[in-house]
Amino acid sequence: MLLKSLLFTPGNNLIMMKKSLNTGADALIFDLEDAVTPQEKEVARQKIIEILKEKPKKKIYIRTNALDTKWIIDDIAVFSRFNFAGFVIPKVRNRVDVEKISWLMDILYQGETGVDRKTIIPIIETPEGVIHLNAIADSTDRVEAVMFGALDYIQKIRGSIEDEFSLSYARSQLVNACRWKKIQPIDSVYPKFKNQEGLISESKRARAMGFGAKACIHPAQIEIINSIFAANQEEIEWAKKILHAFEAAQEKGLGVVQIDGLMVDLPVAENARQILAESINSSE
Repeated sequence: MLLKSLLFTPGNNLIMMKKSLNTGADALIFDLEDAVTPQEKEVARQKIIEILKEKPKKKIYIRTNALDTKWIIDDIAVFSRFNFAGFVIPKVRNRVDVEKISWLMDILYQGETGVDRKTIIPIIETPEGVIHLNAIADSTDRVEAVMFGALDYIQKIRGSIEDEFSLSYARSQLVNACRWKKIQPIDSVYPKFKNQEGLISESKRARAMGFGAKACIHPAQIEIINSIFAANQEEIEWAKKILHAFEAAQEKGLGVVQIDGLMVDLPVAENARQILAESINSSE
C-alpha cells in the first residue's frame, strides 16, 4: 500500500496514541524523539509497547532518537518481540548512519521473513543529509521511503520556513533520489495545524514536485493531505483515456497519437499507467 499521510503522535501519551488508531491516516508514527522529554523516554517505550500488545491493524512506525544519543540502542532493542512496520530514524546524515541501524536490526530482529521484515524511513534534516541523499536511498533494502524534515533543515541553512525557495533544493534532491531508487518520497510536516490554506498550498506544491506523501502533526491535517496526494477521479479518467488511445495506436503500429491537442508517446502513456497503479495501491 502506498502511503499518503503519516501522523506523528507522542509516544508518552497513551490517550493520543489510542485515538490516532481511529484516524484516517495511512500510517502512524509513535514518537520517542522531539515530543518526549529525556526523563520520559523509557515511559514512552513502555506505552508504545502497551499499544503494540493489542496488535492494532493500523500501520505503525516508531521514531527513534538520533544515532548520537544514548537512547538509540534501547529504542531499537526494546521492540524486537512486537509487530510493527518499521523505524523512522531522525537526523540521518549519510549511508553509514542507515547501515548502522540496519546492522543493529539484523542482529536484534533475527527470524524476520520478507513479509514481516521491518523497514527504515530516514529523515533528512541537515545539509549533510541532503548532500548524501543518493547514498542514503541506496544504503540498504530496508529503506522503503525517505522523509524530509524541513523544520530542522531550515534552521541549519539559516533560511526561512515562510519562503518556499529556501527548501526547494533539498526537496527536489530528495524526490530525485527516491524516484531513482523506486522508493517513496515523504514531505515534511506543516507545523501550523490551524492554517488549512497554508497546508493545502504546501501539499499541492509538494505533490507537484513529485512527493508521494506528507507527514502531519495533527488529525485535522489528515483529510486534506489524503485528498491532495490521492489521484482524483479526473486524473484517473484522463489516465484511462490516454492508455486506451495509446494502446489502440500501438496495435496499428503507431508509436505516437494525438489526444485533445496532446501528443502522447510512451513516456506520457507510462505516466498515465503509473497514475492508475498508484490509485489502486492507495485504495488497498
